[in-house]
Amino acid sequence: MKKTLIAAVLLLCLFTTPAYAKFSFEDGDVTIVWLSDTQYYAKNYPEIMIKQIQWIIENRDKYNIQYVFHTGDLVDHANDDVQWERTDQILKMLDMTRIPYGVLAGNHDLVHTEQPYKVFTDHFGYHRFIRQPFYGGSFENNRGHYDLLTIHNQPYIMIYMGWDVNRSALNWMNKVLKDYRNHTAILAFHDYLNYKNERSPAGEELFQKVVLKNPNVKLVLSGHYYGTGFLETRLSEEQRVFQMLANYQAEKHGGNGFMRLLFFKASQKEIQVDTYSPYLNKFRPKKHLPKERFLLKLKE
Repeated sequence: MKKTLIAAVLLLCLFTTPAYAKFSFEDGDVTIVWLSDTQYYAKNYPEIMIKQIQWIIENRDKYNIQYVFHTGDLVDHANDDVQWERTDQILKMLDMTRIPYGVLAGNHDLVHTEQPYKVFTDHFGYHRFIRQPFYGGSFENNRGHYDLLTIHNQPYIMIYMGWDVNRSALNWMNKVLKDYRNHTAILAFHDYLNYKNERSPAGEELFQKVVLKNPNVKLVLSGHYYGTGFLETRLSEEQRVFQMLANYQAEKHGGNGFMRLLFFKASQKEIQVDTYSPYLNKFRPKKHLPKERFLLKLKE
């Protein structure tokens, strides 16, 4: 009877063991964290986003975390001051610990008035970041902006543009990318790629009018659409662009705390992507792989 019980326990462990039990981080890696569509946390589950930010702060040194992306929909209802106050205070934890980060406005972050961006810029406008050493510059009071970072002695530029990209925004991004042509560029949008691994109409316009014109663009990150997506586009023998969607808001509790971790390898040839929830203390289960853990080869 005892042996049968032990065998049953071992069998249960076999089928419940995560697909991968530890992070892909290796000594020498630089880690970037990517959050998106945290709107339901702001609305109903602020403790989950608090757990995410606390994990980033507590593991900053352990995993050499140097930057945090947020690709929009900070709140679910832009007219709800409580949601803005929650998100404001939670992200202020990064300000207080001086962890570089950037945000952009998703469609849920805008109000239906003549000044749709006002509530967003009241909380996350130019004034919030201007004294930060990583902050590079602003387009229309942080409707778009760029940050500058050095990873493994290579200069990087992180360019953000919020919802409803117009001609002026396209021109601004192209000018910044040309001014920083020697920087590896990562672009962050809200609407770009969908779960079918296809660019949306807005994403296709951004691809044609920004990505194709700037050979320093290597990564494009986006949210908005439920689920995950991945698209690799080879533009030449030397240039390939990796485009990713990560939005977990359809999961329980508005996302269950899942977020992306990007481990930049010291060789500058690879980026390992992991998906982890500090709230659950779990990786994504096996059924979601390989969409949730994969390797980006920047160079052959």
